[in-house]
Amino acid sequence: FSQAHVVFDTNMGDSHKEIYYSHQPLNVGPIPTNTPVATPTPVQPPCDGSGSGFKDVCPPDYFYTPVQQLTRQGVISGYNTSPPCPNALWVPCFRPYNNVTRGQTAKIIALAIGYNDQIPDNRQTFQDVPSSNPFWLPIERVSLHGVISGYNCGGPNEPCVPPANRPYFRPFNNVTRGQLSKMVATAFNFTNPGTGQHFQDVPSTNPFYTYIEALYSRGLISGYNCGGPNEPCGPGNKPYFRPNNDLTRGQAAKIVYGAQLQLPTPTPVATSTAIAPLATDTPQLATSVATDTPVITATVTVLVTQVPTFTPMPPTVTATGTAIIPMH
Repeated sequence: FSQAHVVFDTNMGDSHKEIYYSHQPLNVGPIPTNTPVATPTPVQPPCDGSGSGFKDVCPPDYFYTPVQQLTRQGVISGYNTSPPCPNALWVPCFRPYNNVTRGQTAKIIALAIGYNDQIPDNRQTFQDVPSSNPFWLPIERVSLHGVISGYNCGGPNEPCVPPANRPYFRPFNNVTRGQLSKMVATAFNFTNPGTGQHFQDVPSTNPFYTYIEALYSRGLISGYNCGGPNEPCGPGNKPYFRPNNDLTRGQAAKIVYGAQLQLPTPTPVATSTAIAPLATDTPQLATSVATDTPVITATVTVLVTQVPTFTPMPPTVTATGTAIIPMH
């Protein structure tokens, strides 16, 4: 605008206040026009996703095979929208460097280990995980197996609700590397086979020490070389595990899939009669139990009948007048 509309009072103390108006020109210059902004070129994804199914999970990545296999099992999934994918060119994406929550971790472990317990609709172990929570069922299942525990009620914003005074699970909090180690070691029944300290920041007094050492002994986890910021090298130059750091989706996939591979392989049962494969292409076999071959004693006068499928062996006649006929 070129003028401003201003109202003045001639004398604030005058009972006959006289108001008048004035228009003052403003030197604002020409009205600026919108400058077109160049549209940035969308960032290309690192790969086409033909192997893993996700355009941000590529063959060189350490989590490539775990993500690929767990996705095929239905244990984990990705995203088909942007966001959370960076742009439309990245769809579908997995976002392997995003953090994973406690609720998501409970679901991953329950599916990976194969928990399928029937949980009553009225069961509620944690005050903040009612049956309407999207992670209610897997959380109840892993809780039933002693894989997880919660936090006692009574803390900030976590009041105790009588009469149950249930604990809180905090399902939408990020899971830490130490917490994930405990969940996996407990679910897969991995125990610490020995003693010793393999991580500089995980001494035996650490609450996750036993579980972290159990996973380390199986090659499921590794740490970060000492010498970085606030991680000085000590005796033995032990690496650091950073148990209190948040876990990423890629790290979770790697650890859980590695644990799956170390589950005991069922001992095959001797079988004889094959049944047609199911839709899963997994052959199902009927089991026959081996029994001792019976010996039949007959009288001296033996009648041998020709069997179409095989030729019976001639009877062996004993001195007592008895013939032994082997069964085929």
